[in-house]
Amino acid sequence: MRHWAGMPIQTVSTVSAAKTVQIDRAAVRVYETLCGEVKFIVEGSRLGAAEWFPISREYENTADALARCREIMKQIEEAKRSDLQKESGYRDSY
Repeated sequence: MRHWAGMPIQTVSTVSAAKTVQIDRAAVRVYETLCGEVKFIVEGSRLGAAEWFPISREYENTADALARCREIMKQIEEAKRSDLQKESGYRDSY
């Protein structure tokens, strides 16, 4: 079985142009702004990769960020399941 390439998703950034990246996991990152505000953002990465990409807007509270992270993880699982089913269907047709 080949390694799954990941789900394509657009990055979200206020300092750089959006780009499409392949991710297979998501997590909530907490950071503090220069003004001392605590913010939350969902980031995505590929397993084994060191680079994480912002894939959501900033959230003011943990609950909203975690809810968005769960939505993205569900999308990743569905995309992976769909791709693997397609792949097994192609093998069965030979």
